[in-house]
Amino acid sequence: MITGGGELTAKGEARSNFAAQHLAAAEYFRGQVVEIETMCSPSKETFAPPEYQHCWFAAVVFAVMAMEANAHDLMTAAERKEASPIGTRRFRIEDLRKPLLERYKLLHQVAKAGAKLPIEKGVGQDARGLVRLRDEIVHYKTEWRSNPIVSKRIEDLLRTRIPLNPFKCGDIFFPEQCISGGSAQWAIDTARGFIEMFAKITAFRLMI
Repeated sequence: MITGGGELTAKGEARSNFAAQHLAAAEYFRGQVVEIETMCSPSKETFAPPEYQHCWFAAVVFAVMAMEANAHDLMTAAERKEASPIGTRRFRIEDLRKPLLERYKLLHQVAKAGAKLPIEKGVGQDARGLVRLRDEIVHYKTEWRSNPIVSKRIEDLLRTRIPLNPFKCGDIFFPEQCISGGSAQWAIDTARGFIEMFAKITAFRLMI
């Protein structure tokens, strides 16, 4: 193993490990969110500084980027002649461009002889919520606050799963009430837990 998010193979060849790097970046930004909470002693009488939201966005996005990088590494293992449960199977460009959880479903299907990936409960269900949250951050569509359709959709998925914003904030769930150090930690725990769960049930090598 080499440092800096890289990996050294038995042949002495090195490659970057972006899944590990992205999780480390998510941890860094989560730390910034928590530090702001610690320094500012949040209450419902004071607003958080702007960087509170910025760092939270980054923590969530980097957490899902780790899942993205992990999926790509698993799907392209044959191209690097790395051993994996799917042997020499190579995927089409169209497969590599499928939505994130569809790629994991495909990998699972190939590795487990057609079995379906269990994502309807536990960390799988959390991962679905996390990916939806990331998608809304990255592809946000401005909406009227009097009719917050996106916010309600995210709230239905996540309100019971994450700690809410301890600062004074607006009255819509996304992108205001859902921001907190605890929800940033949930994003990281979910991404790491999903990657670890997937490796365990498929026998793919764990790379984080």
